[in-house]
Parts: sequence; C-alpha cells; structure tokens
Amino acid sequence: MIRDIVLGSPGIMGGTKLKLFELNQLTISQWHNARIKRQEEVVLQPDIEPFTAPLVALEQLPPHRVLEASLLQRARRQQLSTAAPVPFASIATPIPVVGAPVPVAAPDEKRVPRTTAWRRKKLSEAAAAQGLNPKKRQIPRQFLCQKCGQPKTTDFGHSQFRDVYFCAKASGKTRGETFVCIYK
Repeated sequence: MIRDIVLGSPGIMGGTKLKLFELNQLTISQWHNARIKRQEEVVLQPDIEPFTAPLVALEQLPPHRVLEASLLQRARRQQLSTAAPVPFASIATPIPVVGAPVPVAAPDEKRVPRTTAWRRKKLSEAAAAQGLNPKKRQIPRQFLCQKCGQPKTTDFGHSQFRDVYFCAKASGKTRGETFVCIYK
C-alpha cells in the first residue's frame, strides 16, 4: 500500500533516490531472522571471550618423510602375488615401482569384489555341507522380437524411437520410411 502511494506520486519519486523492492514472505522472514540473529549476537557477545588461536605452532613439525612404507607394502604385495617368498632383507630397501609390469586380468576373467567372492564361497560351502548343488547365476536373456524371433539389437536390424519398436525384417521398409509414416 505504501509502495503504491510512493510509486504513484511523481513528486516523491523525483525528489528521492529511494528504491522500493517487491517484498514477499520469504524476503521478510529472511530480513527478520537476520535482524534477530544480530540482536542475539549483540546481547551475548559481551559475555563470551574471543578465542584467538596462535598462528605459529609451539613445537616444530616432524621432518618430511617419503612414502617409503607404502612403496614397500606395494612391492611386497606384488612380489608375494607373482613369485616365491622373498627374504625380508631384500625388501628392506625401497624397490622402484615405476615402470614395473602391472598384472592385468585376462579378458575372460570377470573381476569380482572380495566381499562378493567371500559371500559366494560361504554360500557354496553351506550348500555343499547340506549336500545341495549351489545354483549359479543365470546370464540375463536378450529381449527377442515377437515378429522375427531375433534379438532386439541393431545388429539384427532393430531400433526404437520413444515407445515404438522397428523390425526391418518384418516390415520390409527401412527405419526412416517407417518413422516418417508413423509421425506424419
């Protein structure tokens, strides 16, 4: 209401540089919360002593160490996994790991997290103890086309646009021709 009166009066608007912004509930509540917070700080501040942390440490920091321990552990793990046991004396000096061959899993091998492997092992042991044959996970089937019976992949001439599926064998048309006819 006040805003409308001020904005409607050219004399007031010309004589002042006041900016009257739109106010909504969010703006008012933010202003009110900030005002209350400032008032509480003014009331509580005299009772609280300011904390000042020293900018310099009282004791000197320990000297910088190279990550030799992690390099030793990595080298030890790599040697243990690939070769016969190595005497501890030969591992005591850092072994350069740069350029060392990294073991790569064969393409046929499927990597499984340790927890998953452990869980599967426990399940198979429990099934063997009961005399049951543990079930292996079935490989998911591909979706087959109801028109031609082939898998619904681009290799077999299938495609999809939104909820419309296209089978090149069954329709006898190209993909473009079919979608032009559908979306005319």
